[in-house]
Amino acid sequence: MRRLTPKNKLYFIALALPVALAFFWSGRDAVQLVKNLRKIQSLDRLIEARLAEKKILEEELALLEKGDKASWKQVYRQEAFALLPNEIEYRFSDKE
Repeated sequence: MRRLTPKNKLYFIALALPVALAFFWSGRDAVQLVKNLRKIQSLDRLIEARLAEKKILEEELALLEKGDKASWKQVYRQEAFALLPNEIEYRFSDKE
């Protein structure tokens, strides 16, 4: 085994320092990359949910434009919280 002379130590430090800095610098970037990927995934899920809502609204709008009385009645009941005769509405809250 070779002994480390002062000259060899200097070479070792000169090589190890940039490698260590590059390693730690890339580690920070890797953490940011993972955070960005997670954010992109959550935004993709949000886009899918919004597209599903849009499709439902487009179908409802098509029924309303067609003049379907049942669809108008359904929209009225949803918006005005209207109840049919002898109908009971139960509401539950998540608060404890």
